[in-house]
Amino acid sequence: MDPNSGFAKFLRVVAIIFMSLTTLFNLMGGIGSSCIAFFAETYGPDYANVVPYKWLYQLLVVLTTAAAVYGIYAIVQLIKGTKRAWRDTIIALFVVLVLTVIQIIASRELRGKSMPNDARLYITVITLILFLIFRIPGIWKGVNFDRGARKGGGGLAAGTSLILAGLFTSVSPAIFAGTHTFGGYNYASVWQWQFLLVGVFLFLTGAAILLRLFWSPVTKPAVFLAGETKA
Repeated sequence: MDPNSGFAKFLRVVAIIFMSLTTLFNLMGGIGSSCIAFFAETYGPDYANVVPYKWLYQLLVVLTTAAAVYGIYAIVQLIKGTKRAWRDTIIALFVVLVLTVIQIIASRELRGKSMPNDARLYITVITLILFLIFRIPGIWKGVNFDRGARKGGGGLAAGTSLILAGLFTSVSPAIFAGTHTFGGYNYASVWQWQFLLVGVFLFLTGAAILLRLFWSPVTKPAVFLAGETKA
């Protein structure tokens, strides 16, 4: 596969988008679990079994959040196109995968269900498989993230990822209402305005990046993906 072909560049953009959304899911999952990890006794009898194991959930909150932050670092490396980008990505994905599995098992044993952690597991597995497939020699020759951002569509991937992350963050209180409603109150909406502000910021930042690409005569996404940009 030609690394300068439009298809190779498209795959690199898709990979970065998947990694960005996966990292966002896990970051929100890690931080969001803090309510149960520290205040399980306030959520009624459904969480009575969790109270003695708050220490486990607290540990998972710290480790999952740290792994997600490392995932953000890996995304930056992917966008820059450094030699450690793929390795850092695999490490981050593997760690959050293990932590998510542990939390799912604990939640099913202690409270009989594990959503929304199941969603974190699904998207993490999909992204991990995607990056492992990219390591196949024939595919890696074209996708190879070591080749640098100027050949990898870093700006396009960053802008698109930020827009999608912003949209997801803004509506997350509504998305997770089903798993965060107790006594008729949606606890996911406690930080509704904070999520909205962060989401709008991410969306506008991504839009600004894409707008700059579209207005640039050299790095327009359409031209870039068509393989007409000079290395």
